[in-house]
This record gives sequence, structure tokens and C-alpha cells, in this order.
Amino acid sequence: MKILLFTIVVLMLLMARSAMADPFSVLVNQRNSTDTGTIQRVMPPVNGVLAFDAAINQPIMATLGPGITLTSSVLAVNTSTIPAGATGATGPQGIQGIPGTNATTTNTATTSLNGLMSSSDKTKLDGLKTRQCTRATTDAAGAYTFNFSPAFTGTPAIQVTPESSSSDTISHKVTASSASAVSLQLSRTAAVTILGISVLGIATNAATVVNVCAFQL
Repeated sequence: MKILLFTIVVLMLLMARSAMADPFSVLVNQRNSTDTGTIQRVMPPVNGVLAFDAAINQPIMATLGPGITLTSSVLAVNTSTIPAGATGATGPQGIQGIPGTNATTTNTATTSLNGLMSSSDKTKLDGLKTRQCTRATTDAAGAYTFNFSPAFTGTPAIQVTPESSSSDTISHKVTASSASAVSLQLSRTAAVTILGISVLGIATNAATVVNVCAFQL
């Protein structure tokens, strides 16, 4: 009789516990610590995963943390919403890699390949002419001054080439020359025919197109 009464009381308690559960709650039967009976646990209807917590020896409904979703029984992790953890310590240095190819060649340059300048090439480069050229028109009197920029270290040699579309003879002379400028005077002489013989007329000063080059060794 006592056993029957005890059984009825336990059933009533279980029914009462079930009645206190929320809709959609999960009821879990757990054996007690002495393995002599069963304890009913009520899991709340939250979005989570049924798990066992060994610290309290009870089933729990583990809720989902930030960035974790449960949709149609599938767990998904959104890493963009999970805060980054602390940076760990720097690991040991790795082994030395295979040596790469030197991008800068040490070969002497050629006319078709890049490379280093040889001493003989440097000597030739240093011996090249420092040169400045211009094409200009003299003034109406045939005078023109070519100002060098930058100035030479000494008085340069001058090469003058006048331009003319006629048969006139154009002559020139250097009236002044220095490391910073050269002044020219150009004159034009027209050909004159006398008794069928072509002779030079009187030289006159006139505006003339002239090419001037100054160079220094």
C-alpha cells in the first residue's frame, strides 16, 4: 500500500511539473545520482542546442552566441559579427627559403641588354661633348646673341649654319664669345650679273634664319 501511494505521489509531482512547463518546452528524463530513480528536467523553448553540463551533471539548453544561427536544424557561423580575439604571441622564425634570382645583373651593359657601365664606357662618356644648339632669326641688322643655359665651364667652340632659300651668299662672323653667350653678325650678298657674268654684289645686313651650336670637349 505504501509503495502504491508513493508511486501515485511521484506521478502527481511529475504531472504538476509538466503542467508548469511553458508551451513547446522540452522534457528530459534523467537518472538520479544513485541510479535508483528518474528526474524530469524541463528545458525552456529557446533557440539553442540541447547539451549536458558536466559541471552540474544536468542537461541544459545551450543558447547560441553572437554570430551563430540555427536555421532548419543547421548551425551557421557569421564570422563578420564575431569580435576578433587578442593577437597571439609571435611564433618561431621559419627556415631559410631558397635564394632568389638577383634582379640586378652584374654583367657589363651591351647595346641590346641592360647592365653595369664599364670603366672604358665611363671614360668615353666623360669625353663626350657638352653641346647646346638653337635655331633662331637674327634682328633686322643681322645680329643675334645666343645665351647659354647653363653656362659652359669655358669658352665653347661655335658652329654657325645660316639658312637661305635664294642664291644669296650669307656670311657670318663671331663678334663676341664667352662661356655664357656668343654674339654673331650675319650679312647677305646677292649675286649680280654683269655682261652675262655673275658676280657678287655689295654685302648687306638683313634678318636671317641661323642654326647655332656651341660645344665644349
